[in-house]
Amino acid sequence: MSWLRLWVTSLTLMLLGCSRPYVAEQVTQWGQSADLAHLAAAVKSSEAQDAVRAQAAVALLQASPIKGRYRGIDALVATLRSIDAAERSRVLIPVVTAIAAKLSEADGDNVAYKDAGYMLLIDDHVVKGPLLAAGEAASTLRKALTNWAVTDFSARSLDSNQRYGMSLLFQVLGPNAVGKLVPLLKTEKRKRAIVHIIAKQGAPQVLEQASGAIVALIKEAAAAAWRAGQKKVLMEANSRAGFSPTPRQLEAQLRQYQDEHLVRLFSFAKKIGGAAVVSHCLELGADEAQSSKRRQVALAALAGNIAPNNAEATTKLLALAAKDGTPPIVLDHVLRRIKELPRGKVAAGLYEIFKKRDWKYRRAAASTLLELSSTEHIAEFLGKLDDNATKNFSLPEAITYGARLGELTGGNPRAILTAHMKTGRAPSRLSALAYWYTHGAKADVARVLPYGDDSQSIPQCEDEAGCHWQCMVARGENKTVQTVGQFVRYCVVPKLERSK
Repeated sequence: MSWLRLWVTSLTLMLLGCSRPYVAEQVTQWGQSADLAHLAAAVKSSEAQDAVRAQAAVALLQASPIKGRYRGIDALVATLRSIDAAERSRVLIPVVTAIAAKLSEADGDNVAYKDAGYMLLIDDHVVKGPLLAAGEAASTLRKALTNWAVTDFSARSLDSNQRYGMSLLFQVLGPNAVGKLVPLLKTEKRKRAIVHIIAKQGAPQVLEQASGAIVALIKEAAAAAWRAGQKKVLMEANSRAGFSPTPRQLEAQLRQYQDEHLVRLFSFAKKIGGAAVVSHCLELGADEAQSSKRRQVALAALAGNIAPNNAEATTKLLALAAKDGTPPIVLDHVLRRIKELPRGKVAAGLYEIFKKRDWKYRRAAASTLLELSSTEHIAEFLGKLDDNATKNFSLPEAITYGARLGELTGGNPRAILTAHMKTGRAPSRLSALAYWYTHGAKADVARVLPYGDDSQSIPQCEDEAGCHWQCMVARGENKTVQTVGQFVRYCVVPKLERSK
């Protein structure tokens, strides 16, 4: 009798179909059999009642996937694109209601509905706008998608069945939705993904909130209490690995684990930036009680995050660069940050470092300054060098300055430096002559030979300064340099003659 019942039902639907283009019973049957073509036709039909068209649209949305692919959603979107916007708006309200209801299910398999909602909101080139126009329904859908995304963000962002990732979703949802991610920085595991979205799409206010949240995480992770909290985790990991560390080894593990965790957090701080990050990283970078590595990482996080007009940050960086005893690895990162600032804001502070007795600080500051300079600054630079490098001027300094000066843009450095070879104090003349050491060739020997008998003395070098002058005139033969002329004969000319 089953075949007879099926025949009667089909005949009834056919008769009903003759009286009206589409009816609810037909849509129900097509939905049960996942007849996408008939459902799409029902949605398109302008003669069908709005309620029937909406029922068909929801049936497309709810069609069971085949091999993980929700073909009904594709059919729904394609169908909606093909109908008039006014008709589409009437059909979509029940669709939005269905999507919002599904997204609210805590344990439901609803990632496909998230994708469907995303597709309704994105701009579409065919219809010159989103499928779902701005209004109450669109607001309802945005709210549902936002709540879905911020609930169990880590697990849902890793769902491999979704077509569109969280970054694309929040790009459509906008800054207000992005702001709801900030509290998740403390609780969610996938902090990197959250930071990426906030840094890329967050409004200024959201970025500042995230900046404070990241600093709070850094302070928490830098405390001894954080290490104590991780002790059990490491002990269990050691047990699984068959390793029984001594108390000292366990403490070393904990500190290393803490440092690695802080490196990750500082990488987030670098992406977010903001006033809180800049202030804390400057404070930490100047804190001598911290390890050099931790100070280095903090200063690295400032890359690109100090505004050119941030006078307070600029002053702190210059003060740290000038401070005696700053570890080389810390100084290196301080000077990198200074190089990101306008020359006019930092030149005077860098010139102050020229006065230091330790020539290595002067060379670091001078190299930084030259990277910010052009040929118009050569005379100024060499003048400051003459004024301040009266002692402990080293051979590596002269060679470095000559090389850097020759790389300046904005004019012909060779012509400008030729004039400084003749007059001035020893530091400026040695630096100008050292230009040829790096940038000259064998044919240039005649240019420097006239200075080979110059008796001007090089600056006095204190024994502990490590700036004694010696050059190799031939293989295995070194000679001490005491005058400008000897620098030309023992250092520059041999180098030019060996050059190709």
